[in-house]
Amino acid sequence: LIHAWGDHLAARPGVRNVPGLLLHVLRTTRHPPREERRGGPRPRKRVEIRLPGDLLGNLALLGLVDTGALQEVAAAFEADPERVRGWVDYARRQPNLDNPAGFLLARLRSGDPPPPVPTQQDRRRYISGEYAEFIEH
Repeated sequence: LIHAWGDHLAARPGVRNVPGLLLHVLRTTRHPPREERRGGPRPRKRVEIRLPGDLLGNLALLGLVDTGALQEVAAAFEADPERVRGWVDYARRQPNLDNPAGFLLARLRSGDPPPPVPTQQDRRRYISGEYAEFIEH
């Protein structure tokens, strides 16, 4: 350990007091020096997200591209795919959301079921339903 740290510190540019720094390092650590990786990108772990392509496209349209968030959506999708698809469809239909990705993640974390998709019959219920006579057209 002493030789490994001594050689490491002696090879570093700008280190003038190798014995003093060596004494400090040996008092504060118990492991040998690691290889330094300056000057290049660090290797990234490849994370595989298992989601259907159409769902990934819709998530990208909502602005959800972070790997951690996609992993969270993938876990929710494995548990209940219809619930995830329902919330994604609902978020896509909301034009006034400031942060659709955040909204989607909050809804998925809540465990709530998505709202039903409005049908053509629902849109006309006020002018042709049981209360239509009370609405002025």
